[in-house]
Order: sequence, then C-alpha cells, then structure tokens
Amino acid sequence: MPNDPLIEIEDNFDWINHHENVEVRVAKRITIRNENPTQPKMAGMRASAARIQGIIQQALTAGVRLRACGSRWSFSDIPVVADGWLLETYPLDWRFALSFGDLDPVVRQYWYANVREGLPVWHQDGRAAATFMTPLLAALLGLSALLWFGGR
Repeated sequence: MPNDPLIEIEDNFDWINHHENVEVRVAKRITIRNENPTQPKMAGMRASAARIQGIIQQALTAGVRLRACGSRWSFSDIPVVADGWLLETYPLDWRFALSFGDLDPVVRQYWYANVREGLPVWHQDGRAAATFMTPLLAALLGLSALLWFGGR
C-alpha cells in the first residue's frame, strides 16, 4: 500500500471485539482517518472514499477477503475474517449538515420523493396527512376541553 499518513497498517493483528468475547487474528488491520478531523469538507470525504476504493482494489488484487468494521460492538466475528484484512472505519466520524436541496437529483426523485415517511406533512397526499394530523387534532381538542371545563 502506498505510504499515506491517513492510513495506518498493522500486520498479524489480534482483533478483539468491544465485549471481549471474540478474538480473531487478521492478516492486516487497516485504519483510515479523516483528513482534518475538525473541518469536514466534501472534498475530504471524496478523498476518503478514494482511499477506501484503493484499499478494496488492493485486497481484490491480493485475493484477500476484506471486511469493514466500525467500533467493534458486534457480539460475533462477523466484522472480521480470519487471515483476511480488516478495515477499521471508526475514525471516519465527520458529520455533514445537508439540506434536501443538496440531494443528487436521482436520489431526490427515487428515494426522497417516493418515501412518504420522509416528506413534510404538507407534501403528503390527503390520506397520509390525515393519518398524521388526526391524532394531533384529537389531542389538541382534548386539551382544549380539559382546560375549558377544568378551569370552571
């Protein structure tokens, strides 16, 4: 693997899950980090994605199984493969504040616009809006009655 200060490689690593009930020796543990931990940028995210793609390509070329693992919370050995490579992704912790306007048009059309649960009430069809609004209106009516009659 090319020398990259944001990729740390350890050979013959004994991976232990967070609960310490699983221990597996992996041939290579690869830890990848964000470019600038305090300033998330889309360019940095693209660079991290390119690094991950490079690691995947190297594993394919080497004929080695590769698995990604976050923060080791699994109760099983699913995140690792014995004598394979492990890609530790827990340091990739950037958070991005995106608006719906930032969505790719294809994502917006096929995911956002077609998943009713994600749409605001005013974008719902009448039946779905009624499903959301009826309990709210009933609660407001009940609260009004309670305040009106309870105050007498």
